[in-house]
Amino acid sequence: MVVDIVKSLYHHGFRKILFLSGHGGNRGAIVSGLADAGEECPLTFMRYLGYWELPGAVEKETELFGEEVGWHVTASEVSMVWHLLRRKMPEPLKEKYPPAPAIGSVLTPYLWKQFYPKGGVGSDLSRASVEKGKELYEFLVSVLEDQLSRMENDSV
Repeated sequence: MVVDIVKSLYHHGFRKILFLSGHGGNRGAIVSGLADAGEECPLTFMRYLGYWELPGAVEKETELFGEEVGWHVTASEVSMVWHLLRRKMPEPLKEKYPPAPAIGSVLTPYLWKQFYPKGGVGSDLSRASVEKGKELYEFLVSVLEDQLSRMENDSV
């Protein structure tokens, strides 16, 4: 799918392509697809970026949600989703998910489901709020606008 998207964009004249993701699990497949697409789309700048890799993103998230933000279904993610839904967040969100596996651990889908039956990993949803989600989202959009402007003006 990534190759098809890149080839279509290339066909329409795009030579700088950024895939911005909100899910770290997409990295391998997207980076692999970008490498494959590079074979058919010469002189094209392509990059994968998780939103948390934007300049200042981690610091802003920590400022709003604390040091232990978690790994999956985090208070920041939930907050931004409810901001984008433009609805009041259900109260009370008290879910606190089990900690993340040790770095370097490889869990099969079966084991993942066993350890994290509700999907969340290492996060505390009592920290979530629509207001914080709006603030983080607007910060990230601003930083992304700056990054895209730099990308557009750079000769890569």
